[in-house]
Amino acid sequence: MTLAQTIIQKVLELPADKQLKVLDVVSQLEGRKSQREYRDAEGLLADVPSGLTFDDFQKNRQEMWGSSSDHELE
Repeated sequence: MTLAQTIIQKVLELPADKQLKVLDVVSQLEGRKSQREYRDAEGLLADVPSGLTFDDFQKNRQEMWGSSSDHELE
């Protein structure tokens, strides 16, 4: 089996999201922009959960950073 055939076989065994990452790396090696750079803002946020409320955000922020700068969000 040649190197190219081995690479193709390995890539085909990956899930689609990882195949996209491989394509990004190859594009970078070739000096081209990756496919992801062309996505619009809505597409970039498509996999981000949208159920987070502002109160949830404040609570999580306080748990992470403490109450030192709560006034910045008000």
